[in-house]
Amino acid sequence: MAYRDIREFLNALDEIGELKHIKAEVDWNDEVAAIVEEGLYRNAPALMFDNVKDYQETPGRRIMVNCLASWKRMSMALQMPTSNPREMMIEYRNRIKYPVKPMLLTSGPCKEVIHKGNDVNIYDFPIIKLSPKDGDRYTRWQLCITKDPETGWVNAGTYNAMLCGEKNALIVSPVKTQHMALHGRKYQAMGKKMPYAIAIGCDPVTAIVGCASFPDGVDEFEMAGALRKTPVELVRCETIDLCVPATAEMVIEGEIDFDPSTYRPEGPGGRYSGYYLSISKKNLAPVLNIKCITHRKDPIYWTYATGRDAHIAPTDAGYAIQFQISALIWDHLENIGIEGITGVWSDPSAQWTTIFVSMDVKYYGQPKQVAAQIWGNPRFAMIGKFVVVVDSDIDVFDLRQINHAIANRVRGKEDIIIYKDNVGSPIDPGVAPEIVQKLDIGKWDRVLIDATWPYEWEPREEWEGQKHPLKTISDPEMRARVRGRWKEFGLE
Repeated sequence: MAYRDIREFLNALDEIGELKHIKAEVDWNDEVAAIVEEGLYRNAPALMFDNVKDYQETPGRRIMVNCLASWKRMSMALQMPTSNPREMMIEYRNRIKYPVKPMLLTSGPCKEVIHKGNDVNIYDFPIIKLSPKDGDRYTRWQLCITKDPETGWVNAGTYNAMLCGEKNALIVSPVKTQHMALHGRKYQAMGKKMPYAIAIGCDPVTAIVGCASFPDGVDEFEMAGALRKTPVELVRCETIDLCVPATAEMVIEGEIDFDPSTYRPEGPGGRYSGYYLSISKKNLAPVLNIKCITHRKDPIYWTYATGRDAHIAPTDAGYAIQFQISALIWDHLENIGIEGITGVWSDPSAQWTTIFVSMDVKYYGQPKQVAAQIWGNPRFAMIGKFVVVVDSDIDVFDLRQINHAIANRVRGKEDIIIYKDNVGSPIDPGVAPEIVQKLDIGKWDRVLIDATWPYEWEPREEWEGQKHPLKTISDPEMRARVRGRWKEFGLE
């Protein structure tokens, strides 16, 4: 059975030595983030901070980090029989074919304690400062739930929010191409405030699906049910017309006003890329006015250290994002009819900015079709600044092989294609701040690197009748033979 909540999962990690409780006092102001960084660098287990400065007597006292930050822990969360990312991706793609509708309960653990009105205080919870120059503390790794006011479609995405010095307010920063912003534009056009719920500390699988790029109209709770093979349990919010995971550690309920006159400065904030866009300039962003906070007794605040994927090692979000985005791009390419795809991957060092695709090329120009299908889909507006297509003999999970293919199979003039002045990520550090401020979106020159052997080449005698040079590695039969003798060689 799937883990009902994050506590069941943490108990399972604890039993096998994959969870470490830190009893020493730690400071939420920079120190926790530095410990998280060092833990990632040292490949440490998941970390639970039980003694946070200023938070010994508050409703929220504990902080959880890195509980998904390895393929072993990710496979445990998804309850898959393998921790091999390629095999996990195949299982993921199979499971999401069969959505499971959520189950609505009358109550749940997330309502053990309820704060409304003047009792609301976001500073009662140990939200940490994630990066040294952040303008304030940010909530990260959370499900942000909205509903389309016209169709009723529910979206649950992983977005962030910044504390702003007020106990009942958060500043949110929607990106135009994201589903939350799509819903927000409809509320804005209607002159209404948008109900908004933030669920923190959900069961691990429901938390994971929030950062997947599912199509418009797809309910992430149904996808989580597919992956869990059992329904996600939901409860109704106290003050707004939304439903949230019943076993979440805490839930923030409120409304967002999209009247620009109510916007406040947001930032600076560290981004997924591992950089700040600007230290001196702030963005004007809408405010979430908090109406209610519900939580479990002694709730666990689950977060992650933004941007460390690029500089240190993958975080919870890093593993979840690259794994799901790669699977969903693979699905998309096959669904629109592109033949021969054998692998899709996105290394966490670049998050979703660089996409690797391996394939058996069936006809001339097919790698260009792959890039065009990624670039032309609104779901991937922030994905695929660089698309690298390789032959199926190249393992897209191995950066050395990718680099080898680029070095030896790419002809600059013929195989590097630049698609200029395209939509892109507004939080890419390579996009000048003035561009983002002017366009309210990122501007990318997208690049295809076709690292497949030229399709038009003819067989050659010096290549033994093949259409490309021969490799110098041993024959597969000989490799199999020496594997069988490995113990005899004294190497086991």
